Amino acid sequence: MQVDQWISQAVDVQETLRQKRFPMNQLSEDLAGFIPDEDVRVSSFQVSEASGQAAIVLENTGTAEALSIVENLQAESYIDSVQFLRAESQEQNPRQFSFEFLIDLDLSALEEVAANDD
Repeated sequence: MQVDQWISQAVDVQETLRQKRFPMNQLSEDLAGFIPDEDVRVSSFQVSEASGQAAIVLENTGTAEALSIVENLQAESYIDSVQFLRAESQEQNPRQFSFEFLIDLDLSALEEVAANDD
């Protein structure tokens, strides 16, 4: 009986971990999908479930492109806000910039999106 109880608890813990992990994996893929040529533009990407935030640094990006990315991100139900933290001119091309964004997430909305995708 004790072994059955431990097995049941282990299954419950695994399910809880799976549910918590999935939204962060999905979030990474979703956020990357908003950035054209993300493989050459994204120089830094961090997600913190504890703070409910993501930080992205884009390189070689024009201001119109950055604005479009921000508008698309803000349209997502699980994103509360997107803040510009900094913009720096790129030496090799003065029309291209390095942008840093801080994205405030609604983790409960993200979990709902993930549950609907299952």
